[in-house]
Amino acid sequence: MRSTKKAIKQAKKFLEILGIVGNLSIILGVISFVSKEGQRRNSEIYQAWQVINTSYSQSGNGGRREAMEFLNSKPRRSPFFCQGGKGKVYLVSKFQMHT
Repeated sequence: MRSTKKAIKQAKKFLEILGIVGNLSIILGVISFVSKEGQRRNSEIYQAWQVINTSYSQSGNGGRREAMEFLNSKPRRSPFFCQGGKGKVYLVSKFQMHT
């Protein structure tokens, strides 16, 4: 009887530790994602220039219009949040362009 109670207590402690480790891994994932936003932005800029350069002698749009609109847009300051008036922060879609 006592060994069963002891096993249950150990299982509860183990699950608590797993919960903490899970929360920490989520936090580290979010920090990693946010810290690499600049690298992703640079990659998007490079890809837009590739579209412009490779479609130079082609007829039609070839994606140049979208690439130029992207390059002309203001860069996002943070991946998901936009600073509003009076210090308010609003959630913004990742694919929304700020002009």
